[in-house]
Amino acid sequence: MTVKVVGRGCDKYFYMLGEVKKIAKASKKDIQVIEITSDTDMAKLGVRNLPALIVDGKLCIEGTNIDKKVIKEMLAG
Repeated sequence: MTVKVVGRGCDKYFYMLGEVKKIAKASKKDIQVIEITSDTDMAKLGVRNLPALIVDGKLCIEGTNIDKKVIKEMLAG
């Protein structure tokens, strides 16, 4: 599973990145976490609101504060 955390360094971005990394580390699945901070890469991915979470190429979360429980559910399935 590939998970891209997209953002520019705001508190919401760092929160999401930290939670994704914790969940990935604790998971038995092979989860690759990629940080996307480049405007060019964000545009290529179609991200308009930050932070964003992309799981296996699908934009799952965009521009909102997200609960770690929701992130865990997304990475579980």
